[in-house]
Amino acid sequence: MRRGPRGPARSSSVLRVLARVAPAVVWAGVIFYLSAQPNLGTPSAIVALLRQSGVPPETYELIDYLLRKAAHFTEYAILAVLIHHALGLASGWSAQRRLAVAWGLAVLYAASDEFHQSFVPGRGPAVTDVVIDACGALAGLLLWRVLGRRWARRRRTAGLVHSQSR
Repeated sequence: MRRGPRGPARSSSVLRVLARVAPAVVWAGVIFYLSAQPNLGTPSAIVALLRQSGVPPETYELIDYLLRKAAHFTEYAILAVLIHHALGLASGWSAQRRLAVAWGLAVLYAASDEFHQSFVPGRGPAVTDVVIDACGALAGLLLWRVLGRRWARRRRTAGLVHSQSR
């Protein structure tokens, strides 16, 4: 079934690359789009709910701040994991190298994103956001590593149990 350089074998390798790389590229695009929005704050429904519940304005300003920073942390945790997934194509690389490169690329993107925000009205760059993004990327990669090891252990255990029952 394997045909020439333009046959099914080549198209399946292109699809394999796209399946690995596209999620990271799409997520980076989502981050870019969100960063281009002039004023991203807490949704008005949440603010209205806080006002109705009698929460003082300075408290919901704090909640707004914490939600925005949690969003930074989370979006870069996801980006770093998706970059790590894309780097799975680098078959000669060790797991540690892929983790380090994924983290580095996520942090570089965070820095470029903050630079991008300097051109958006109502937004501005913040070094603290890059630090939060870097921490989110690291946390995402560490969580991915821990979960990956657990899943691998479960698969090995399930494989042993399955093979012993035959």
